[in-house]
Amino acid sequence: MRVLLWAAVLAAAACTPPQAPGVVVTYAATAKPVHLSPLAPYRAGDTTVLTLLQDTLLVADQSGGYIPRLAESWAVSDDGTTYTFTLRRGQRWSDGEPFTAQDVVFTFNLFADPVVRSPQASRLSGVLGYQEFRRGTADALAGVTAVGADRVVVVLAEPDAGFLAVIGASMLLFILPKHVLERIDPAAVAHDPWWLRQDVGMGPFVLAEFEPDQRLVARRNPHFRTPVSFDRMHLAFVTPEVAAGQLGTGEVDVAPLSPLDARYVEELPGVRVERADAPGFNRIAVNLRKPYLTDVRVRRAMIHAMDRSGMLKAALDGHGSVRNSAFMTDWAVPDGLNAYPHDPAEARRLLAEAGWDPSRELLVPYDPAQAERVVVLDILGENLRQVGIRTKRVPDPKPDALRTGEWDLFLFGGGAYSIDPATAGPILTCDQSYPRGGNIAGFCDPRFDALMRQGAATDVREERAGAYRAAALIENAEVPYLWTARPRVLVGVGERVRGFVPRGDLSLSLLDVAQWNVS
Repeated sequence: MRVLLWAAVLAAAACTPPQAPGVVVTYAATAKPVHLSPLAPYRAGDTTVLTLLQDTLLVADQSGGYIPRLAESWAVSDDGTTYTFTLRRGQRWSDGEPFTAQDVVFTFNLFADPVVRSPQASRLSGVLGYQEFRRGTADALAGVTAVGADRVVVVLAEPDAGFLAVIGASMLLFILPKHVLERIDPAAVAHDPWWLRQDVGMGPFVLAEFEPDQRLVARRNPHFRTPVSFDRMHLAFVTPEVAAGQLGTGEVDVAPLSPLDARYVEELPGVRVERADAPGFNRIAVNLRKPYLTDVRVRRAMIHAMDRSGMLKAALDGHGSVRNSAFMTDWAVPDGLNAYPHDPAEARRLLAEAGWDPSRELLVPYDPAQAERVVVLDILGENLRQVGIRTKRVPDPKPDALRTGEWDLFLFGGGAYSIDPATAGPILTCDQSYPRGGNIAGFCDPRFDALMRQGAATDVREERAGAYRAAALIENAEVPYLWTARPRVLVGVGERVRGFVPRGDLSLSLLDVAQWNVS
C-alpha cells in the first residue's frame, strides 16, 4: 500500500510552508502540537516544539550521563539529600531580561503547585516540603531556594541517588519565565493563551507564527547562549508518508520516519537515515481502578494472548525489541523475568480460573492519526477476541479518556527509563497514581514502593541494583502494563543538515538544533 501511495505522497509536498528570507530549515512534525504548555499533560508534538523555545537545567545523554544546559554544573552532598545547581552566568531570556535562580525556584513551585495540576509535579515529590505544599499547609516547596543569582539548592526529604534522572531523563521540567507567568492565576496557567504565542523563552528559537494543524515558524533567539547557524525553523505538520516523500523532493530537511517508510527513504539520493534505540517503551496500561481488572490472572491472560513479536513486526517492521518490565537500565534488570510467551491456551485457562465474564466489553481509546499504534491495536483486538475478551475501540485523539476515567486499556509510549532505574518510579509507585503523577494504570504495591525507596537511598550501585531487581520482579509478576516493545527511532536527514544527533525519543529530535550546520 505504501508503494502505491508514493506518487500521492510526493504530490502532497505542496503543503510545505513558504521559505522566509535567510537560511531556513524545515522539520516534518508528524506529531502535531496542541497546547504548547509544559504544565499540561505531555504530548510528543508539544515537547518537540518546547525544545526549540524553552530549556531545562540538564538532560540525560544516550550513554547515561548528563548534559549541562541552563546549569553549568551541579553537586550532590555526601548524604545524598542536597543537590546544588550552578547556573551559567550572563544568560538572558529571549526578551532580554536576565535569567536568574529565581526563575528556577518559581518554576519548581509552579510545577508542584496542586492548583496547577501538572502531571509532571510528581517528579518533585521527593523535595522537602512537597507533601505539605500539596496538602495546602505550606505556600511553597521548603526544599528549593536561590543562593544569589546563579545558584539553586534543592533539599530532598530523604536521600535519592536517582533524583537527577527523574528531573533530567527527558526534556519535561522546562524552566519558565517568572516575570511573565507570575502575573497569571496558577489555577489557569497550564492552559493560558500565552502558551500559543509564547514569545519569551530560553531556547535557541522564539515562536513567530503558529497555525494549529498547519504550520509553526520560529525565529532565531538573539540571546541564546551559543550562536545558531540558521535564521528560521519551519515545522510542517504532515503525515509520516508525506514527510518521507518531502525528504525526497528536498522540501523538508529532517523528518521522523515510520519504520515501514525507512526502507524507501534509504534509497533516496542525498538523504541519510539516522537510528537510535528509544530510552522508553510502548505499553498498554490496564486500568486497575476497575474491579474486573484487579485479578492478576486476567492481566497475565491478556499478555499471554498478545502476539507481541507479531506486533513488533507489523507496526515497527522489526525495529525494536519486546519488553517485559519498565526497568530498562542494564544493571537493574534481573534474571528470571517471566517472558509471557504468546500462548492463547494458557490465556484461556487463566481467564476461566479467574471467572472472566466473556460478555464484558473493554473500552480502548486511541488516536486514529497514530498509524503504528492503530496496527498494534488491530492485532491486540484480534488476539484478545480469540481468547474470549471483547474490546471496543473509541477514537480519542486529545485524549479525554484519561481525565474522565472512561477506559480499560490505554496504549501509549515514550519516557526515559534506560538512564536510571529510579525513573520507573513515576509510572509505578502508589503516590504517583494519575492524575497526581504518571502512574496511569493506578498500580499500588507497598512492597514495590519500599524497594524503590531502598534503591534511591544509596549511591552504591550493587546495593541499588539489588533493590531495583527485586522491584522489577514484582512489577513483572503483577503486570500493571501490557508491555509491547522498545522501538528504534528512525529519522531521515537531508544533505543540507550536518551535526544532527539521533535520539531515541522523537520529541527530542530538535534538542541539538543549535549545533546543526546548515548549508
